[in-house]
Order: sequence, then C-alpha cells, then structure tokens
Amino acid sequence: MSETHSMRRHSVARHVGCQVYDPINDPPIDTDAYDLVIDAVGGGVTRKTAMAAVKPGGIFIHIGLMDSSGELDIRKLTLFEVSLIGVYCYTAADLRAAVQAISDGMLGDLTWVETRPLVDGAQAFDDLHNGLSAAAKIVLIP
Repeated sequence: MSETHSMRRHSVARHVGCQVYDPINDPPIDTDAYDLVIDAVGGGVTRKTAMAAVKPGGIFIHIGLMDSSGELDIRKLTLFEVSLIGVYCYTAADLRAAVQAISDGMLGDLTWVETRPLVDGAQAFDDLHNGLSAAAKIVLIP
C-alpha cells in the first residue's frame, strides 16, 4: 500500500500488517511487479505509478477521481494486455453486503477507523484535511 501521510502509514502497518510504501521518500517501486494494482486516489502521479507497477497480464483497477491530469500508458495497456477496470459507484445491494461483511467480521480488525460524535464533524473534516488524524476514515456517530 502506498501512502504519503506518515501517521496513516504507521496506522496501516500497525492495523493491517501489509507492506507500506512512502512514494515521496522511498525508492521507486519495481515496475511490472504486481498482478493487481488499485488506484484509489486517481491523480496523475498515482495513475502513472500504478500503471508502471502492474505486471503484464495484470489488472489495474481505477477508483479515485482526484483529477483528470496525467496520462495512462495506453501502449503498455495494449502490448502487455493489462486489464483496466474503472469503478465508480455502487448499488443499495452493495451497501447492504458491505454492512453485513462488517457485521460478520469479514473485513478483519477495523480499529484503524476512528469514531467521533456527530457534533464534532466539522473538526473531524478539518483534521483529515490538515493531516492531523492517523485514521484514513472517521465515522461520525449521531
């Protein structure tokens, strides 16, 4: 997983236990190295990095919509037969399935998700925007 924010990198390492990459300070990741790459940010830099990282015959899933700048390596997509999947929305059935998966514990330890009272919502958004929270997500409780 790639994350620029140091608090979130440490949170991911502690709660998820996967390898965490700092795209600003770490050496570049290997090219053509991963069977599946998911770009959940959708910025020009993240698209370029994701496309470089996916191996021939691999799958590149694009979710994020940060911006439309930057190019997609169409030559690699075609010559290396990379599958590109764009994901945008979900159905009510998807939401019910997600809630059931959380309830059943299928998503593992979710202690990395922070909860706050709804009345603290403005501060939560401000903290996320200013990088003052280690949580990637804050759930507001009414």
